[in-house]
Formats: sequence, C-alpha cells, structure tokens
Amino acid sequence: MSVTLWSEKCSIKDCIITTQFVKLIILDNKVNSKMKRKRLTAWQKWKKKAPKVPDITCPDIDSIITKLEKHLETKRNYTQFRHKQIVKTLEKLRRANESLRDGGEYWYGIAKENLSKSKL
Repeated sequence: MSVTLWSEKCSIKDCIITTQFVKLIILDNKVNSKMKRKRLTAWQKWKKKAPKVPDITCPDIDSIITKLEKHLETKRNYTQFRHKQIVKTLEKLRRANESLRDGGEYWYGIAKENLSKSKL
C-alpha cells in the first residue's frame, strides 16, 4: 500500500493558495464564533462588575470565642503570641466586613439607579 502525500501533488503556488484559503476559513470561524456570542443581560453585566463576596466568617468568630474562653478557664497568661493570633483573625474579619459593605453599597446603587429609571 503506497501513500502519496498531498504536498507532492500540488505546485508551490497551489500550496500557497490552499494555505491562504485555510487561513481564511479559520479566521472566518473565529469571527463567526465571536458574533454568535450572546449579549450579556443587564443583570449579568452588573454581576460581573460586582465586588466579590468574602468567605464564611463564622468559623473565625467561633475560634476567637473558643480561644478567649479557654484563656479564662485555664487562667494562663495572655501572651504576645496569643494576642497576635487573635488580632490577625480579627483583621481578617474586618476585611471580610469591608468587602460585604462594599458589595451592599454597590447593589444598593444599582437598585436605586434602575428603580428610579423604571418609575419615569
């Protein structure tokens, strides 16, 4: 069984034209795929721009409460290391709270802006 390569059958000029044709087809498919994309709804646009919601902070709060209760029960000295641990966790909670506040302000602004437009 003999196999003939496609490139052996065509001249250089034919190969260049074929290559250009293939490139045009590929480019045309890329353009068509971009045109086929659905337009984002207003809701999707707002959600895309919205601040990210932080992780759940309840476990952090529970761990701080547990550490403080343990400290009271054992009547150990309150060390600098323990203080840094608690402050680090509280700062993490502060950042999460700020993120939630930013998200609330963002969505409130969106709602206020769009509800006032719908009343007009």
